[in-house]
Amino acid sequence: MRCVSIVALLMAEALHAAPALQVRIMLERVDHSLVTVSPRHEFHSGDRIHLRVSLSEPADVYVLNKTRADFSIDPAALRAARTGDVETISGLPHIVFGPLRLTAGETDLAAVSFDESAGIEKLLLVAASRPSEPPTVIEMDLRHAN
Repeated sequence: MRCVSIVALLMAEALHAAPALQVRIMLERVDHSLVTVSPRHEFHSGDRIHLRVSLSEPADVYVLNKTRADFSIDPAALRAARTGDVETISGLPHIVFGPLRLTAGETDLAAVSFDESAGIEKLLLVAASRPSEPPTVIEMDLRHAN
């Protein structure tokens, strides 16, 4: 699923297409093997997932936790982050992973564990091939039951 982000709206004048981005959710089993699960899978406290991303071209990738009460997309901060200011994006309170420059192909991102709080975990997976171009954004609403 592709969605329009605030950054994409602010940078609509870019001529290059955003990188193609796909994601699979991999549930880590007790024996540490990984199995693909549906985004509609019901997760439980202690479950660990890996996000397996596939990119059509090299891109900077990061994951934001949109569930946090203090989440807001600050366009100025994101514009600064997109220009290569890694400290800006790394310092955001809702960063889960990244930013990291990934090559084209498939990569497993770091594991994310579910805590004791049931509800919907809202994650944004963002990939941008160049700082001056709009990113590809995938929104994930992961159901978390105790």
